[in-house]
Order: sequence, then C-alpha cells, then structure tokens
Amino acid sequence: MRSSYSVLLLLLPLSLSALTVSAFQPSKFPLSLNRALEPLPPLASASASASATPTTRWTAATTTDTRSRGNHGVLYAGRSPKNAPVEKSGAAPSTDASNATGNTKVIYKDDCFGLMSFLAGIGTRDPVFTGIFCLLSLLADVGTRQRWLPADYKNPEIVSRKVPAVIAILTLVLTPVLVEPLTSVDASLFGAEPDPIARPVQLVIGGFSIVTGLLDIRWRDRFNA
Repeated sequence: MRSSYSVLLLLLPLSLSALTVSAFQPSKFPLSLNRALEPLPPLASASASASATPTTRWTAATTTDTRSRGNHGVLYAGRSPKNAPVEKSGAAPSTDASNATGNTKVIYKDDCFGLMSFLAGIGTRDPVFTGIFCLLSLLADVGTRQRWLPADYKNPEIVSRKVPAVIAILTLVLTPVLVEPLTSVDASLFGAEPDPIARPVQLVIGGFSIVTGLLDIRWRDRFNA
C-alpha cells in the first residue's frame, strides 16, 4: 500500500509538468492569442508597411478619365491637377502680311528714263539737259530707297508714277536756267551747242513723261504684257 502511494507521489510531478508544457504550446491557443504571442516585426518594416497601405488604397480607389486638350487626349489619374496646362484653340493672328508690307524693297522706276536721257539728252547733244535729268533721277532713286518718296498704290515695289513726272518737269524748267552758269563753270563740258531740234524734242518727250505720270497711264505695262 505504501509502495503504491510512493509511486503516485513520483508520477504526480511528472504529470503536472507534462500538462504545463502541453497547455502553454502556441498551437493549443486560439488564433488571436497566437498572433498576440508572435514577436513584433522590426521598426523599419512596420513603417514601410504602414506607408504602403494608404498608397495601395488610393491606387485602388482612383479612377482614370480622359479629358480632351485641344486635339490630343491627356490621361489623368483621379482628378485633373489644377495647374494642368490648357491649350487654346484660337491661334494668334499672323503678322506676315504686315511684315511683308513693311519690309518690301521699293525701287525707282521711270518708264521714260531711256527716252529722256538717251533720245532727248544724248541724242540731241545737250549735256546740260542730260546732266540735270540724270542728277535729279539719282536723287529720286536715293529718296525712294530711303522711303522718303511714296510708293505706287498698285505696285508697292516701285515708286509712285508721279515722281518721274515731277523729275521731267524740273528738268525742262532748270535746263534753260542753268545753261549759262554751267557753261561759265566748265565751257569744255557744258559749252557745246546742242542741236536746233533739241528743245522741241525735249518738250515732246518731257511732256509725254509728265502726262503719262500724272494721269497714271501705264503704257510700258501694256508693251510688257
């Protein structure tokens, strides 16, 4: 009897230790208790997972929409940003026409230049008439290139038709006035006696240049056409 009690006393601590070990095993506890007993993750991994969670939720919640911008489609995630560039459909007015008008090169053109210089001047051997007409034409050419003289209203690339008419008038008026002063300055150059028909020829050709210029008769254009 005493031997049986001694055996029971020896087995009792072993059984209690076995029950204690089996009772505190994690697999025997519920799932929530097992999670509570798990070791905490490192601080860096916990912060990374915490920062990744809102991004994942925002990405899942956002939707994409296409908003037209001019003739091209632009894809925005969620709402379009406030500072998104907006392309205007209306284009700025072109200034090529005004620049072309302002940069047009104007030249001096006299339809009767050959008739006045070669036929009425050199052809009649009148150096005074030839010199005055060429000098006035040179000054008119400089004034045209400097835009001091008006351009033609039909063709802005040439000078107004009235300018050669004024040059012809001044040449016919100044020739008889300047004959004596120029002859006294250089008799060998300006002292030659012109042909007797020089004055009538100069009046006819000069009158033709005046009439066609003032009345805007474009006779040279008809021959060129």
